[in-house]
Amino acid sequence: MAKKSLIQSAIKGIFRRNTSHPDVWDLNPDTGDKMPFQWFRLSEPREHYLIAQGALKVAESHHNGVKVLHTGLRRTVDEMIFAGNLYNPVNEKRSLLLFGCDPVAHTITVYMFANRNPRNINKYVEEVQND
Repeated sequence: MAKKSLIQSAIKGIFRRNTSHPDVWDLNPDTGDKMPFQWFRLSEPREHYLIAQGALKVAESHHNGVKVLHTGLRRTVDEMIFAGNLYNPVNEKRSLLLFGCDPVAHTITVYMFANRNPRNINKYVEEVQND
């Protein structure tokens, strides 16, 4: 029996760098129509708890004045993939987010593994590397 791919269960969206705001990334509408955010801003971590958790960057987004994304991005075993999470206040669960950076195409591909927040994310990172 073939092993089920974790990538198949992920919600995937490709974000392109905004030309007028280089710290903002906009969702390509042809990808990720189920993504809970349409854009995100990357900034340096300022909160002490994010720095203590090893965050290199902070990704945040708002929709209609409500913050829908706020996560610290940490290193993974791949230097071009960063990990964060998305908290859902309705079901009180976290979803793993992996941000795969492509510096040549100036894109970031975000993989959201809904309601999954594993301690060991290496198998998730490995599948993203092979996607």
